[in-house]
Amino acid sequence: EEEGEEDVADDAEQHEEEESPLKRLYQAQLLKDHAMGYRIASLLMEHHQQNKINSHSSSSSQPPTDDRYLIIAGFGHLKHRLGVPECVERYLRAEAVGHPDAERRSIA
Repeated sequence: EEEGEEDVADDAEQHEEEESPLKRLYQAQLLKDHAMGYRIASLLMEHHQQNKINSHSSSSSQPPTDDRYLIIAGFGHLKHRLGVPECVERYLRAEAVGHPDAERRSIA
């Protein structure tokens, strides 16, 4: 068993050496794209839900707002159909299809 454990440790060490800085940068960029996409999708969902609550409330005199968001992201987070906009779209689609609450699905 000790020999098997050494093989696993050697494989892990070799894998770490094979990971190039470019691959790590790409992985970090994907993580950031998904984090930004998730946050933007969450903001859109919350905003829509709040407008829906306000429109049904008889005590609320505020009309629904048509807020806009300014997202500042570099070109690398927008190109090749793999960036932030696509992440937002995927998160909203997943929410619309998979959320257990029917009202939440309808918002997405």
